[in-house]
Amino acid sequence: MKKWNNRPDEIKYLLNPAFCGLLIYIVMEEYIKKTKSSFPFLLSYLILPLLLPDNVRHRINRTKYFSRWVQLSSSQLISFSRMAKALVPFTNEAIEFLLQSGSINLTQNGSFNVCSKALRKSTNNSELKDFIKKARQIGRWFSETNDVASIYICLGVRP
Repeated sequence: MKKWNNRPDEIKYLLNPAFCGLLIYIVMEEYIKKTKSSFPFLLSYLILPLLLPDNVRHRINRTKYFSRWVQLSSSQLISFSRMAKALVPFTNEAIEFLLQSGSINLTQNGSFNVCSKALRKSTNNSELKDFIKKARQIGRWFSETNDVASIYICLGVRP
């Protein structure tokens, strides 16, 4: 990874650890709320590639089943595995930020728990509200599927 000051402005704005961390935190929080269990580490790497590309994020809706949504959005997910791989370093930075800020913690079995009310998520920005809404939907989908391997297979990605 390039040093922070050497990154292009677009990367600094969209892929900064605080923003990416907020999105990851919201998905984790929703998942934990629904399943009453900790968030699987490997699912962390699927969050940003689902939320950051406009063409994918705008397709996220209230479809009940994640597998059905993937089927309906297949044309937008063609390059998903490449995007997921490219975003691994940014996901790692965001997770480090969340851990260092005390917003999440790592369990003994290698999954994550959120610390209650650690992040403030209220905003008047409509675009940020949309990101938050879509992040909650992803958390619900992951909790309903509740099987890491199935989610990875559905998206055509190998851990």
